[in-house]
Amino acid sequence: MVLEFYHTMLSFLKENGELVILCLAIVELLKLVIVNQEWYKKYMSIIIAAVISFAMAVPKSGFEVVPFLAGGIGLFLMATGVYKLLTEMMGKIAAGVEEVK
Repeated sequence: MVLEFYHTMLSFLKENGELVILCLAIVELLKLVIVNQEWYKKYMSIIIAAVISFAMAVPKSGFEVVPFLAGGIGLFLMATGVYKLLTEMMGKIAAGVEEVK
């Protein structure tokens, strides 16, 4: 179940490369605009990334929960930089497994 969800998330990200770039750009631009405001707190950029990610993951037609969640979470991970860290970590783990063999 978890691997199927992960596969759905990766499929969404691969099929919607432009959406990923647009999401990253919007989140960063909004962050640049509001970061100097006195009411701004660091957690707000995470909330902004989540809202924009899930808004962009809404399908054009036929709403299904699992693809929507997978797309929203995938975009959120990309927008916050967590995806890059997880990919690097998984690569290191895979390299370690190769060395053990």
